[in-house]
Amino acid sequence: MMCRVAAVIGAGGHARVIVSEIEMSGEYDSIEIYTIDTHAQNEVILGYPVVENADVINSSDSKRIDIFLAIGDLKIRSKWYSFFSDLNFHMPNLIARTALVSSSARLGSANFIASGSYLGPNVMMGNNNLINTKSIIEHESILGDSCNISPGAVLCGRVSLGSNVFIGANSTVIEKLCISSDVALGAGSTLIESINHRNVLWCGSPARKIKNAN
Repeated sequence: MMCRVAAVIGAGGHARVIVSEIEMSGEYDSIEIYTIDTHAQNEVILGYPVVENADVINSSDSKRIDIFLAIGDLKIRSKWYSFFSDLNFHMPNLIARTALVSSSARLGSANFIASGSYLGPNVMMGNNNLINTKSIIEHESILGDSCNISPGAVLCGRVSLGSNVFIGANSTVIEKLCISSDVALGAGSTLIESINHRNVLWCGSPARKIKNAN
């Protein structure tokens, strides 16, 4: 039987979290770390040397490795998700042992659910989302693809997010609100109204539009 390898893409700070959770899962024979930044090629992360650039991976490797993205930047994360999707790699969800995910929640692929986070009943989530430590996604909330929910953030019940949405640390989105794709909500914000325009940054409590995002 062929050994199964977990390939971690990205060698920044988030890679430590991903490697640690893969180790604790006990589901893989080995872990390989690939950088997307040549400056990290000689680094060792939790005892694992960074192998080389991720772009050396090709479709023939899909028979031996599963892909785990360790990238926080949404644009870069989306780029690599598309790269490996096009090569038909298996990108399983990685759910921390201390996360609580309702049995009725529905997740796509390549999502990371971090330690202490909560996904309530009938939550629906697309692909490639990053749900950070102790964040809360309450009942019947919907997330698109490639969203980043920062540590301690709370989405109250029946919140709806588009894709490529960033929710800052310790922010709260009040129930039944909608946020368009390509929106950022700053750390510590409280959102009390829906955001219907793309490419904007909102901050504050209550949150207000600060500027158009790049």
